[in-house]
Amino acid sequence: CYITETGAEENNVFASNLGVRTELLDFHNGQSDSPTAPHEAATFWIRNMRNEFYGNVAAGSQSIGWWFEMPKKSAPSMLFTEPTSSFRDNVAHSCADHGFTTYKQGWLPSTPAVFDNIKNYKNGGINAWKSHWTGQLTIQNSLFADNKVDLLYGIKNNGIILKDTRFLALSDDMKERKGESSPNPRAIGIKASYNVFPSATITRAIVLDNVIF
Repeated sequence: CYITETGAEENNVFASNLGVRTELLDFHNGQSDSPTAPHEAATFWIRNMRNEFYGNVAAGSQSIGWWFEMPKKSAPSMLFTEPTSSFRDNVAHSCADHGFTTYKQGWLPSTPAVFDNIKNYKNGGINAWKSHWTGQLTIQNSLFADNKVDLLYGIKNNGIILKDTRFLALSDDMKERKGESSPNPRAIGIKASYNVFPSATITRAIVLDNVIF
């Protein structure tokens, strides 16, 4: 795994790393005290976004590819609002659960952030990208493909922009290598959960700019 565990780590560069088949944390590999209830694990577990991430791949995780799990929003360090230094050309594929998630603490950077050229495909969980308590984020020049639900816009999000991005229910790769001829009829590009802000505004909506389904 690649982690910023305490949230104190910053000004690091994660570049051109490959994480493959990250295992669940359970009793049998010494990572859990419970013999019956394994814990979620992430190939990239990020608790401070003030770092650079580019050209990294999370492949075949038994749970999550990228987990942006900020410390609690009330923490004095305020890592919940730290902007990212750079996040580009990163990939999650073939993960058993989410490719990317900000569940459950979320991330609301103090200045607008950009995730550029992200690829998120062939993930087996319900939601390939699960977003909660997140805003001030643009995902651009990116690809979502061959997932059940490409992006879940969940509780108390505060404005995410999708720009110049494609959503494919069935990619050419799946057609050629897997012999699939038609997409999953239940595949969903974007699924809006719900927001519970007292007064929702357009700034808290998800915005689509030149997005192709």
